Amino acid sequence: MNITINQAVNVPVESVSLGQTELRLIEGDTSTLTATVKPSSATNKDVTWSSDNPSVATVNNGVVTAVSEGTANITVTTKDGNKTATSEVTVLARTYNISANPTTLDFGSATDGYTKAPEEQTVTITNTGNQGVIVDLPTSTNYIITAGAGFANGTATIAPNSTAQFTVQPKTGLAIGTYNETITVSGSNGASTSLNANFTVSAVPATDDTSPIKETPENTASTNDNQVLPQTSDNNFLFMTMLCLISLVSLISGLIALRNLKRVK
Repeated sequence: MNITINQAVNVPVESVSLGQTELRLIEGDTSTLTATVKPSSATNKDVTWSSDNPSVATVNNGVVTAVSEGTANITVTTKDGNKTATSEVTVLARTYNISANPTTLDFGSATDGYTKAPEEQTVTITNTGNQGVIVDLPTSTNYIITAGAGFANGTATIAPNSTAQFTVQPKTGLAIGTYNETITVSGSNGASTSLNANFTVSAVPATDDTSPIKETPENTASTNDNQVLPQTSDNNFLFMTMLCLISLVSLISGLIALRNLKRVK
């Protein structure tokens, strides 16, 4: 009788690879790396995982956890043949940042007693961090701030790289003065930015009363013999001329009276 014994054929591992050779994670996030062992018919596909910088990133059965900002290399190694593959992990800190555009609002000037304020200007708030933030609609002493796109009930939830808007306009009835105000926009987790608003209220220009007044029959006062005329060169000449005329008339009258007297004699 013939007995045949079939020995198991060992298929050795030839290589291992990872689906991602680079990872970018934010502190506290996780991601799973998948190892592919070849050939697929390999007898022993078991692998082990390791991190060269556990303070930055750890790994457990392919699940990578970001611990703190920095870089780490995650390596997978086959038990059969010690074949390896590596993925570089970059861990980023969580950031909560916002910016304002524009950062300066110039509303020009108005005169005292103005009733129409300058046109409102729009401010765009952008989330420049890598985490979502909740932004409060700012307040102001001398300016009216009105919620725009993205705001509801006084707040705006802004995802990374997204925006929200509000408008700014000077209040009416401000007294004479310069109103330079810093408007601060605050958000969750310390997110903050600011912008400057400028507006001036000036006094009403005074009326020019220095122009000469022309004499008219309505504004020329009647004169009499006792009225003293202003002492100008023209008036002096007129006064002397009148004196000469009076003297001349008196002289002529006297001569005529003298002649008449002689005739009577």
